[in-house]
Amino acid sequence: MPDKVIMLGDIPVGIGMAPIILPDIDVFFNQDIDLAKEMIISLVGNGSKFIKAAVIHDPNIVLDDDTQELYYDHIAKRFVSERYRDLIERKVVPLDSYRILADLTHKLNAYLVLSVYDREGADFAVSAGAVALKIASSNITHKYLIDHVCDLGVPIIVDTGKASLEEISRAIGWIRAKDALSRIVIQHSPLAPPHDLKFHHLNMMKTLGEIFDVPFGLSDHHAGNEMMIAATALGACVLEKGVCPQNAGVDQDVAHAVPVNEFPTLLTECRNVFHALGTGMRFLDDIPVRRLDRMGLIAKVDLRVGSKISEKEVGFAWPPKGVGAEHWSEVEGYRLTRAVKSGHPINWSDIEAEDKTPRE
Repeated sequence: MPDKVIMLGDIPVGIGMAPIILPDIDVFFNQDIDLAKEMIISLVGNGSKFIKAAVIHDPNIVLDDDTQELYYDHIAKRFVSERYRDLIERKVVPLDSYRILADLTHKLNAYLVLSVYDREGADFAVSAGAVALKIASSNITHKYLIDHVCDLGVPIIVDTGKASLEEISRAIGWIRAKDALSRIVIQHSPLAPPHDLKFHHLNMMKTLGEIFDVPFGLSDHHAGNEMMIAATALGACVLEKGVCPQNAGVDQDVAHAVPVNEFPTLLTECRNVFHALGTGMRFLDDIPVRRLDRMGLIAKVDLRVGSKISEKEVGFAWPPKGVGAEHWSEVEGYRLTRAVKSGHPINWSDIEAEDKTPRE
């Protein structure tokens, strides 16, 4: 098993291992607990081993003032604004309701990963059986929260979002000081639509892993599946993608989320890509197919007993039913022990043994 392996439940996370894929229902269900339950049942029923969500239980994490939040309307192709406090208030879910969702996840034999935004939410997440807690990119400077999450002793996913390297390095320093560095996965989190893909910098994901010597992953904000697939090929250990209800309307982050009914396709594609990466080497014995696209020796003309194997009388054709073309230098100049008709393969049994007929 590779170094720096982190266990999420009984599933290992590390470089070179199959990526953990986190379908993030976040708070896309907008307080509709029945809808959230339907989403969880659908995701697990279609092969997901994890459910990712966010614990937003207290509206006071946003000031009650006129601050506006902008998010992208993927239907009208424009930004819309909403009072930030109003947005949060329509997404706040009591901890008792989160407990219902956590219990359902466990009942379905899936693992729970939760983003947390305050100390109470973090404590709840651990008590609810979350196998990892996530520090959202918006909390990369929240030392109080980071310190507390480190003290809880569970694996931590650190999302770097729009953070500068200075902010990221400082947060990792806090985690190192808490002796929790061996428990973290660092996430690259590119800009969301409508930003151009030139701002995606997907290789930053690997850079973060190399700089801080920890497993790395992607929090995907692309309106499509390509970046998840590309991140799989680049060696991501954790892949996170927002999952919204089917036919979701305009809302925060919906522009880059995948509808819940489409997630199984994404899950299959990422798993197929990882499986296809292999070991970086190919051996002939590993290929379980007949090699019809290899040539073998055939008679150009009718050959009699005693005919010499030479380029004048012997040709090559697919498939290699007799002596393979790779053996030409071994058999050139030998003589035949039996006749071979034009266009027929030359078999090893047709060739005089070397100790009987020396090469000329």
